[in-house]
Amino acid sequence: MSKPVIPMTDNPKLLEPSFAQAIIAIEQAGDLSDQHRRHWTCSLSQIAKWLDRPFTLIPARWTSVRIPVAQLHHARVGVTAKTLANHKSNVRAALRWFSKEHDVPVRGVPLSPEWAKLRDGIKDHGQRSKLCALMRYCSGRGVDPRFRTAIGLTDRRTQREREPAAFADRSSAQTRNATETSTIVGNDVG
Repeated sequence: MSKPVIPMTDNPKLLEPSFAQAIIAIEQAGDLSDQHRRHWTCSLSQIAKWLDRPFTLIPARWTSVRIPVAQLHHARVGVTAKTLANHKSNVRAALRWFSKEHDVPVRGVPLSPEWAKLRDGIKDHGQRSKLCALMRYCSGRGVDPRFRTAIGLTDRRTQREREPAAFADRSSAQTRNATETSTIVGNDVG
């Protein structure tokens, strides 16, 4: 039996700035020399081409593209090792400049004030780091933190109290994660 096909969205888009926006910002920057503008836009274009992804779908953050860019090999893309190294260096410099000029966060989508307040209410750094990516995603998608149950952050303690047998055979790590989620959800944004 074959699995049902799940259609992709017709117009995928990023929740954060893309290479396309970085190129536009670099081209319009008055504080950059012509040489920097030319080299940086060329390198962003070449790297996007070699990654085989549209400019609009590549995040303009070095932490996001560092690994795929590092995996590029000069022989596979048809240039010398030095040329590829120069393009990588230019992309890194361009994205560093772009992140400083346009307040691009180092990791993912910036949190809305409501999600930032919820995150700041979590005192345990381990719990905070486990949920940070989910919080950034929800913030970027416009999910109100007061509706945490709609995205699956429910109070697991009450579920465990209602169905203790269901949790008895799970590993201690899964039980610990359920407890941590309960504690985190208990924080009030209000």
